[in-house]
Amino acid sequence: MMESSSFEIGQSQLEPGDFLVAYTDGIDEARNPLGEFFGKERLLSMLKRKSSSVTTLLKQIEMAVMIHTAAGEPSDDITMLGIRRKPM
Repeated sequence: MMESSSFEIGQSQLEPGDFLVAYTDGIDEARNPLGEFFGKERLLSMLKRKSSSVTTLLKQIEMAVMIHTAAGEPSDDITMLGIRRKPM
């Protein structure tokens, strides 16, 4: 699709209770009315917080992006996928 793109292949192991969140750039590149990005730093700080479920975490991120953009129309797709390894 994008011939000039390069990607690294990696591997990681989820420990019991860990979350894995994948997202499109529409999340961190969401702009507020002043044109400021939501940003990876803000997203990473949200991902580091304790959450009771991956569903709750994704809803918190979605709400934060909506507040940041003043509920305006997104300029890009906003897609997230979250999974959690079942605690033992």
